[in-house]
Amino acid sequence: MAKKPIVKNQMEFQNQDSKKLYDFLVQRFDAHDRKFEAIDKKLISHDKKFDAHDKRFDANEKRLDKMEMRLDLKFEWLDEKKADKQDIYDLRDEMITHIDGLAKKIDDYQTEQAMIMSQLNRHEKWHFRVAAKVGIDLLDN
Repeated sequence: MAKKPIVKNQMEFQNQDSKKLYDFLVQRFDAHDRKFEAIDKKLISHDKKFDAHDKRFDANEKRLDKMEMRLDLKFEWLDEKKADKQDIYDLRDEMITHIDGLAKKIDDYQTEQAMIMSQLNRHEKWHFRVAAKVGIDLLDN
């Protein structure tokens, strides 16, 4: 992306050293701009990942709603049938199996979120380091 020069006319430079300094600074700022663009792309990538997690949560919520409906139906069935002990034990075992599966999924999700947060914190530290080297104070915003 082409940058507009700070001065309107390069004839405004009084000597060759000033032009070299100006060129050097323009190159440095361009380099930092490219680095920030790369960081922005990474953050956009993280946003997409979070969107994917949101979709997964929505899907899991639908599944839980369906499971709740099935459980309600089973409890209604129990009320209607006046189930014997073995039926209740079977239902209990099935519910425990489902709950164990959900607990594992929650644990996996929490582990994944911790890893994502760690990576995000690491990227944020890098942003502050880059900003400090460039001379931008990110804490004022």
